[in-house]
Amino acid sequence: MKKDQVCDICGDPITAFKVSTNKSSPLNICQNVFCQRLHEQSKTMHPNAYKAHFDFQRKRILDHREKERIKDHHKRTIIQQQTEENQSILEQYQDKFEDDQKVLRIVSLPKGLEKIIPQQPERIKKYLDHVRKCVEEARRYKNESDIPQDQHLSSMEHATKIGSELQQNPALRQLSDQLCTLCKGGCCPVGADHGFVSSVTIWRTLKHSSDLTDEEILTRYEQHIPQESVEGACINQTATGCSLPREYRSDVCNGYYCDEVRKLQLEANETHVVPSLLVIQRDHTNWNRFEVGVESKVVWVGILN
Repeated sequence: MKKDQVCDICGDPITAFKVSTNKSSPLNICQNVFCQRLHEQSKTMHPNAYKAHFDFQRKRILDHREKERIKDHHKRTIIQQQTEENQSILEQYQDKFEDDQKVLRIVSLPKGLEKIIPQQPERIKKYLDHVRKCVEEARRYKNESDIPQDQHLSSMEHATKIGSELQQNPALRQLSDQLCTLCKGGCCPVGADHGFVSSVTIWRTLKHSSDLTDEEILTRYEQHIPQESVEGACINQTATGCSLPREYRSDVCNGYYCDEVRKLQLEANETHVVPSLLVIQRDHTNWNRFEVGVESKVVWVGILN
């Protein structure tokens, strides 16, 4: 294979690991699934029709790749700019830090949404319909092996693992809780009208309280729906945090920490040292940091030790 061989669809260099396995093909095709699919369609289409189809689909593939390239460049630029700004802030605060023997570790936090609005009846109905469906599904599970192998089951295992780690390190748990309190729900917007409550959440409840009726479970969740919640966020997110008691929350929520906090936890578990932190909070949620138009300006800086 020539070193400069490229895919005739997307233009990607073809390496020994990416070359098409179709030996009869007159084209050089990489292993990208979209390029492979487009090439395979040539076998079932008339040559004249395929040529127009090929040109159109190839343009779509190239346009998509260009958008991804621009998005990736934008992301890398933001990371570099914020890293440099964070380092500058660190240098200023390190000089003021009382304990010269300690080095501050940067933790960059997102910021939860803040606008509070009244709860809408249609949203409440949608949420309760979702919970009711979860209850019905959970009733069908005779044991854990009946539960679908999805995000919610893996989250239950992950939450158990995280809980065990933090139980063994109370100082790290306290620091993690402080960071989450400062953030005020930067991860909560994706909770939408379901709050990540799932059949696994209900199954976990029934495992410990098997005598509960469907209506009693539904009432538990209905009673904790706040009259007001944060606009654009989870139905259960209020100005003071989640309205659900921890035992009613999804394992997705109970076991989730943003990348920055989770990285801190893993480092502390490995070194057995809970560091002093320079917390730099920016005006973006955990999910929109790299969206075009989001300024991500610094809104709060402080030391936790």
